[in-house]
Amino acid sequence: APAPAPAPAPAPAPAPAPSGSYIQVMVNYAMSQGGKGYQWGGTGNPGFDCSGLVMKSFAAAGISVPRTGTAQFWAAPKRVPLSQMRYGDLLVFDEYPAGSGQFGHIAIYIGNNQVVQALNYGYPVGVYSLSDMAGMSLYPYAARY
Repeated sequence: APAPAPAPAPAPAPAPAPSGSYIQVMVNYAMSQGGKGYQWGGTGNPGFDCSGLVMKSFAAAGISVPRTGTAQFWAAPKRVPLSQMRYGDLLVFDEYPAGSGQFGHIAIYIGNNQVVQALNYGYPVGVYSLSDMAGMSLYPYAARY
């Protein structure tokens, strides 16, 4: 009699998503909005302001964050010195008044000294070098979700 066929090997379990994989989804969403105009208070239709872009980018990854840049920064579970900033961290600018913890701008760090952001009128959503933002004061900590 023929030998019975060997039992099929069990399918390997799917690899777990790396922790923080939602950060890639968030950044991909922000990058996909490139070219949209700046709109004060905007959340994408038709344009964005800085914190509207951050909020919608996190929402695309299933993460709820507050509406304003200041609240987004302080709601993050972790803040790190800029020397430790990494892809997907949030950078804030123009603290006013000094020492208040209130910020005028927020952007998403994507590495290589670049951010994706909705900067201001006349600047479409897109990737900008931090060196192009020399007139703005970068807060010494990054926020990490």
